[in-house]
Amino acid sequence: PRAQPCATRTAACGPPPAPLAITGMAAHFGQYPSLDAFAAALYSGAQDFRPLPETRWKGLQPTVQPPLGAWLAGFDFDFRRFRLPPLPADQVIPQHLLLLHVADAAIQDAGLPAGGNVAVLVAMSTEMALHQFRGRVDLAWQLEQSLAASGLHLSDAERERLTQLARESLHTYPQVNQYTSFIGNVIASRVAAHHDFTGPAFTVSDEGASVLRALDLARLLLHSDPTLEAVVVGAVDLTGGLERLTALHQHAPLHRGDEPPSFSFAVHSTGWLPGEGAGAVVVRRLADVPDSQRVYACLDGLAIVQQPTPTPAALVAAIEQAHAQCGTCPTDTGYLELSATGNAACDAAEAAAIVQAYPRAATHIPTCALGSVTATIGYTGAAAGMASLIRTALALHERYIPAVPNWQAPRALADWGASGLYVADRSRAWFARRKHLRRAALNVVTPTGTHAHILLSEAPQPHFSGRIVAQLAPALLVLGGDDHVAILAQLDQLSAALANQVDLAALARQSYAQWNRQRPRYTLSLVASTPDELRREIERAHTGVVEAFASPTDAWKTPAGSYFTAQPQGIDGKVAFVYPGAFNAYVGLGQHLFPMFPELHEQLHTMVSDPGAMLGEHLLYPRSMHRLSSAELKAHEAQMLSESIAMLEIGSSIGAAYTHLLRHSFKVQPEIVFGYSQGETAMFQILGVWRDGDACSAALRGSDLYRTRLAGPKQAVREFWGPSTAGISDDDLWANYILMTSAAAVLPHLADEPRVYLAIITAPREVMIAGDPAGCQRVIRKVGCRSLRTPFGQVIHSPPITSEYAEFVRINTFPVEPPPGITFYSAATYAPLTITSEAVAHSAAQVFCNQLDFPRLVERVYADGARVFIELGAARTCSRWIEAILGNRPHTALAINKKGTDDQIGIVRLLAQLASHGVALDLAPLYHYTSAPSAVAGALVRHVLTGGVPLATQLANAAPEPFVVQRVPVVSPSPAPEQASVPEPFRAYTNGHAHPEAQPTNGTRYTPSPASPPDTPLAPLMPTPRSPIVATLALEVEEEQPMQPLHSEEVAVGVAPDLRPLMQEYQQTVQDTAMLETRAHAALLEARQQAFARLATLVRGYHAAAQPATPVQVLSHMPPAMPSSPTSHHTPEPPAAGSPTTLTRNGNAPALHTPVPFTPRYSTPSNVVWNEADLLEF
Repeated sequence: PRAQPCATRTAACGPPPAPLAITGMAAHFGQYPSLDAFAAALYSGAQDFRPLPETRWKGLQPTVQPPLGAWLAGFDFDFRRFRLPPLPADQVIPQHLLLLHVADAAIQDAGLPAGGNVAVLVAMSTEMALHQFRGRVDLAWQLEQSLAASGLHLSDAERERLTQLARESLHTYPQVNQYTSFIGNVIASRVAAHHDFTGPAFTVSDEGASVLRALDLARLLLHSDPTLEAVVVGAVDLTGGLERLTALHQHAPLHRGDEPPSFSFAVHSTGWLPGEGAGAVVVRRLADVPDSQRVYACLDGLAIVQQPTPTPAALVAAIEQAHAQCGTCPTDTGYLELSATGNAACDAAEAAAIVQAYPRAATHIPTCALGSVTATIGYTGAAAGMASLIRTALALHERYIPAVPNWQAPRALADWGASGLYVADRSRAWFARRKHLRRAALNVVTPTGTHAHILLSEAPQPHFSGRIVAQLAPALLVLGGDDHVAILAQLDQLSAALANQVDLAALARQSYAQWNRQRPRYTLSLVASTPDELRREIERAHTGVVEAFASPTDAWKTPAGSYFTAQPQGIDGKVAFVYPGAFNAYVGLGQHLFPMFPELHEQLHTMVSDPGAMLGEHLLYPRSMHRLSSAELKAHEAQMLSESIAMLEIGSSIGAAYTHLLRHSFKVQPEIVFGYSQGETAMFQILGVWRDGDACSAALRGSDLYRTRLAGPKQAVREFWGPSTAGISDDDLWANYILMTSAAAVLPHLADEPRVYLAIITAPREVMIAGDPAGCQRVIRKVGCRSLRTPFGQVIHSPPITSEYAEFVRINTFPVEPPPGITFYSAATYAPLTITSEAVAHSAAQVFCNQLDFPRLVERVYADGARVFIELGAARTCSRWIEAILGNRPHTALAINKKGTDDQIGIVRLLAQLASHGVALDLAPLYHYTSAPSAVAGALVRHVLTGGVPLATQLANAAPEPFVVQRVPVVSPSPAPEQASVPEPFRAYTNGHAHPEAQPTNGTRYTPSPASPPDTPLAPLMPTPRSPIVATLALEVEEEQPMQPLHSEEVAVGVAPDLRPLMQEYQQTVQDTAMLETRAHAALLEARQQAFARLATLVRGYHAAAQPATPVQVLSHMPPAMPSSPTSHHTPEPPAAGSPTTLTRNGNAPALHTPVPFTPRYSTPSNVVWNEADLLEF
């Protein structure tokens, strides 16, 4: 049976556990290298599913198309900050470097000082590139057996050469940093050591439940040890590696559909998509966090139920236990982050459980949104829980429901009908009742039977970052001067700055700081989203500014929103706020407004207790488990317009939000306010004349005015017209029409139509008539003008309403508190209104019961000094009419909203024009947010590849060298015991002398994708039998499974005719690599000698470019030879200088990994690996 909504909170479990606070976060997933980039993608509904990068699989591209994925081809890492050597030959593996970088960013984000009693927990799985190390060890006996089984005979020297070459093709000579990177606790210890933390440090591994286990341990540590200050929880998984992807693919199929991917519950989903990256959070006891510190979210409850396999009952039990811990109910949850791993058993269990646990509320309006980070970055393995946690915490912190990209519908849509769940296809505001916290939940379901439910809530003391407005809004750059010469000079300076800096946000902050200090007479506003767009706007402005000065009445503006006027109206003219009528709202209105400015929620809470209900959020942002079609959206909007009370409240609420934004955030203060029709009543509530918004709503909803008297059956009209209306339906009784003509053209034709009224004069050539639909049509035909029937059919501004005058007075009588410095104008008298409770109520009644002459009202406020008109409502209607009314007279009429233009665009364009018109305002909220710096002075940043250089790129021009192969009879090999070769000290040779102390620097890197794909398809992505062929694309990796000896038909070397070019290319590659190593080492020794002579210069922070060191005689260097044995030849000899050894494909058996020459990009000069500053640091 389905769970029912709990009516009371259970207290049987005792007090809930003390909540934890997430005070720091960082992320790098796919192509999103920072928390800011990841947050922007989550809000905007972007996806990071790309073809396999050329470098990701070190050149092993299958004939079958690899899946799309959020691949991580590489990342930038500051080796100096972490005091790690940037040597490719002895580099810490990318998995550890990425986690180090992300954990450090989260610690800095939380402001944790070094040396604290802080624990470090890292959720991760073994990096399966370890199999390449194992393969290198096994190649000695594998090649020995393969050669014997194939009947190929090589000399001892050739056999040793071949063994070493094959090993190098798989992986370079491993050294200490690479070996230690595969020790479980090293990564946690590295994070702790870097920050001198003294708390516990260890790793946690449970595949998709790793983050869950780490969070559970973090709770335990913080609750059991009062001296522990915080816990850093990190997670990393390079799921896109060939070995890792192969292993995961064995448990669940990959998405192969033609439809764009979403998360795995989607009807068109056929599996999962790979994603990779890392994330980290810092958690503390909420009670220990000062009020001044930002908290992203609070971790309130966590419940885990373990079963052998995924089952709905187990997840339902976890949900119930988690809510019992916190004393909450599923109906309190506004957002649920799904596990959605793409595993069929897990997805089926999770879907069935949440339908049961999250029933629909009594209002039949869905209350809980669903989503999954897998729709953005795919399944990230051990880091999946961290990506979900960060997504959920960001949603709580920024107060929005995150979008699910490319969502259409779930599988078995009918099964979701009784649930209280929905999916948002676009991000939207997340509203909450006054004094109620937003709550979210997070599921974890794994194939091994782990079921968990995590409960989170927003911080009690919100701290808003301004991240979304900084990410979504275009940059606004304001330049000023007292004449056109000064402005053009500023443009030239901006062009020069743009040539050296492409950070638009930084340029915008700099321009604002200078403009704000000067406050010049003339202001040029430039709006751009990209550096290229800004260059175009600058070029256009050179001409536009000159033309604007030549013709002051004509302002210069561009489609992007840039603006300049040489006749600013805000310096001497008054600012007037204008409020439009009630029926302008549309689906999606204000969708980005509240996420951009989350503080608006607090403002609405001062007016009403439930802003979401007052704003009609379920009408503006419809909720459904499937994406609504155009026809469904149109029908929904028509239904919304028919709900008169909801439309009135939406108009008041959205106007209040816009007004607060301008008055309190950007400090634009009006001297005059007036409204159009219902906008006049709304302005009293919006500007705080009426303080109690709940009382206003209760009076409106308790009246029959907009239920039966003026809407629905329209009883007032039926009574006014008499019994003849008895047989007329409600829809056919009354209609409102917009006519594009003048009032004078209409009035003569109304004498013959007693049931048609001139309701509103909106502009010189636009009016509205209302009444009997047939009579209205006759008038329209007589006038012969364009017309449009309005989508709303309520009775407006006409004689039938006079019977409701007393009711209008009653529902508009409230205590008043007029704000100082503002003059209110009313269409009741077309003059300023004295603000008293009775005067306001009667003014509202008179406006509704009589014809409205909007041009007359505009002319009055213009005569009283209004020059800047700002429309604060939906759809840009009043500003258009004001332009038509005032014509060419000095003024400007602006609108904050325009249907079809998102708020982040419309608001910036409005501010750009206000600034140019000299209106007093504060633009600082646009520039508050600053991202973390991408680079620090003195950093040693190198790009770390997760794959390797494509073989075809480096081996295209390999020179051949004869290599003799003798054919011998095939003998049955005896399996050699598996053993690991023990590497001896690596030696470099200079002037013919070995240096045992020298560390190897082979100068190699790796990347993927050969020029042409192999003929053999990728085994891990296809259901082919396991085949342990060394260095072939048919290799299928199985976790924790040793490789078996090769048989004659599986030999990777091939038959004699093909072996010669293979060996030639092997030899050339090794020779090139060895020469590069020795040259780099010789240059290093020379640089070391020069370093001390330049010490004084280095201390001052400057080092001159070193002259290229001339290396002495260079000999290739290899590990020293070990005694050979008849059965094992695994130690190579140093090849003779100049011997060409490169590698090409051999039929269907290309080499898996091959070292290739690499010229370091980070040395100065080009042949020095370490520069002087590096030596001083290390």
